[in-house]
Amino acid sequence: MVPLMGDRMAVLILLLILSFVLVSLPPIGVVKAEPKTIVVPDDYQTIQKAIDNATEGDTVFVKSGTYYNQTLVINKSLSLVGEDQKTTILRGRPDLIVGDRQFPYMLINLKANDITISGFTMKLH
Repeated sequence: MVPLMGDRMAVLILLLILSFVLVSLPPIGVVKAEPKTIVVPDDYQTIQKAIDNATEGDTVFVKSGTYYNQTLVINKSLSLVGEDQKTTILRGRPDLIVGDRQFPYMLINLKANDITISGFTMKLH
């Protein structure tokens, strides 16, 4: 009967050690990243580079000025905000004409849901 008592004692000691280890571990939880604001041209020189480096939920804030660009491609949920609608201008080229065919120019190509765009004037040359 003594060996049985020793096995119980060993199990009890192992349970105590395991309990101590579990209580000593820091709590593990999911940390949600806070959305950030990326400023053009302070953080990135171009709007597209700012969009490319943004993460879901971020805001790309564009300071007043005229921005000449190729098509902006937004492929994630974010907010694109101009500083002032009258003075923050996205300027693109007019429709492309090849021979007798006309191809419309796309200033912004939206490839995701939940995209907000505000505070811009959009013009073609």
